[in-house]
Formats: sequence, structure tokens, C-alpha cells
Amino acid sequence: TLKTFIGLFSTETTPLVFIIKNIHLADTDLVELFDEIFIKYKNSYLWTFCEYQRESFDKLNEIILNLKKKKDHIDIIKLQTIKIDYIQKLIEEKFWLDKTESLIVAKLMFNKTNGDPYSLNLLLKNMINKKILYFDYKKERWIPDIEKLNTHKVSENVVSGLLNKL
Repeated sequence: TLKTFIGLFSTETTPLVFIIKNIHLADTDLVELFDEIFIKYKNSYLWTFCEYQRESFDKLNEIILNLKKKKDHIDIIKLQTIKIDYIQKLIEEKFWLDKTESLIVAKLMFNKTNGDPYSLNLLLKNMINKKILYFDYKKERWIPDIEKLNTHKVSENVVSGLLNKL
């Protein structure tokens, strides 16, 4: 059974960790599974990390409130928006762009995502997939297409990012 499985793998020295992405898309089956695993089965060596989009918090809030009624220890860790300085440093260090170029890219990325970590991640992946940020083998460096990035729509990033995952 599931209870036996969890008991075998979750110990004080090796806790069992569940990472659930896009929890805001949870359906009733997943909520029932939560109930079964995390509420009825008391185990302090079972940890769960859930990721969700801020815009979807209202739907998720209902799930969290139900879980909090049944379990005493649920913490919500909200990721703060990422500041332009940090986006610039990431772009500068990981893609070897100079300070001026990385600042332009960082400002555009921030303006399109408001610094939301999830959206930034999708945008960056999408920029590489659509060759808005690409590696030029002849020049041996990453090249941002500022014009393409400037006209690229954020809504396309979210939809494309989700579709690419399917």
C-alpha cells in the first residue's frame, strides 16, 4: 500500500520529499491524494514542496485552507520578485554579456515579467528556444536579439512554456 511505501522510504536520516509543480492546477483526485498521504498518514519525515503561480493563489487558497484545518504545520514561502540588479547579474555571468548589454536585457525581462521568478524562468527558456538569446559559434559568445525581445509578448511566453512542457 501507499502507507507501506512511504514508511519504507521516509526515515529520520532520509526523509521522503515530494516536489509538486503547478499545484494551482490540482484537481479533486490530487486533493484526495494529499488528504491520504499528508493528512491521514502522520509522518514527520515526509516533506512536500509545492510550486504555484501567484495569479492562481485564489484557487489554491481553498486547497491550503482545507489542509490547514487538518494538519497543524503548513508554511507558505512566497518568493519575492527578482530585482533588475539580480536579473542583470544572472544574464551577465551565465551568458557572458557585458554590463550594458546585460542591463538592457534585464530591464526588458523585468518589464515583461514584473520580476516574477516563474515568469522569468519561462521567458528565459522561451528566449533561448526562439533564438532571441542564442550562442554564436563563430563569435564564441551569446547574442541577445534586443529587437526580438522588445517585441516578444509575455502571454506567448506563458502559453508556449506550458505547451512545450506537454
